[in-house]
Amino acid sequence: DNYFDVDPYGFQLYTDYVISSDDYALSPKVTLEAGKKYRATFDCRFQYAYDTYHPDCIHNFEFTVGPGATAADQTTVLASYKNFQLDPPYYQVIPFELYFTPETSGDYNFGWHVTTDGSVTDVLRLVHARIEEVFDNDLKATALVGPLNPTNGAESEYTVNVLNNGNNTIDNYKVQVVRLDGDNKVVLGEKEVTTPLASLTSTEVKVMATPDVEGEALFAGVVVLNNDQDTSNDTTNPLTVVVAKAGTMPFNALLTTNENTTSETRIPVSFTKRYSTVESDYYPSDFPEKREGTLY
Repeated sequence: DNYFDVDPYGFQLYTDYVISSDDYALSPKVTLEAGKKYRATFDCRFQYAYDTYHPDCIHNFEFTVGPGATAADQTTVLASYKNFQLDPPYYQVIPFELYFTPETSGDYNFGWHVTTDGSVTDVLRLVHARIEEVFDNDLKATALVGPLNPTNGAESEYTVNVLNNGNNTIDNYKVQVVRLDGDNKVVLGEKEVTTPLASLTSTEVKVMATPDVEGEALFAGVVVLNNDQDTSNDTTNPLTVVVAKAGTMPFNALLTTNENTTSETRIPVSFTKRYSTVESDYYPSDFPEKREGTLY
């Protein structure tokens, strides 16, 4: 991987309301091999959005690659965006993925070329960039979602998002939910998948997992693929959970709002999202008679 982190402020490109832009943000040189497929990912931050206060916030830009760090060297356009606009909120970071297969081996520079008209005032930032080889066989576990307060010894359903990051269709792999214990991964649940997953497509895999400890723990989703050519992306970011003692009745009530959307809550009052007003009401019939326990 060639990973370029330009935080905290990013590589800034200003668009001016007087003159049109014609500016490049260029990567350092990276060495590529002929015939191999590469993925370039640019995380681009837009300060403003298209709204009443910025009705002209419409951008033109393209992503390029070439054998040098000058505008004249950027001879290949990977993708072009005309009249690009974002709905609010402001300060969004948008990832753009591009693919490139060089005909000759050598050093290359990737670029973000902004050509926004002069009527637009904005601050654009290139926050991160990554150039990586695309392998034939490569699955990536991107996220783990599920109950944050499961019960020790009781099954809970988790969802692992899986991306086929390679060139080939994959139709035989395993998805696990694990507890991270230092460098060890304790498998809590596993599912074998035989449904074909095409290149560069994603799927959600449901896995039943049984916690084996009480208290705070770190869970993660894992994909297991024979002959995986890149194992660095097989494990999701950790999910912090608090496991209740064995025998505790789990709170897993599915609520429906007026908009017919659902929100899972595990505690009597759950403000899990800013500005959320989701609240769960429990009735006497929800609790078995003579059942001891603690409400948190």
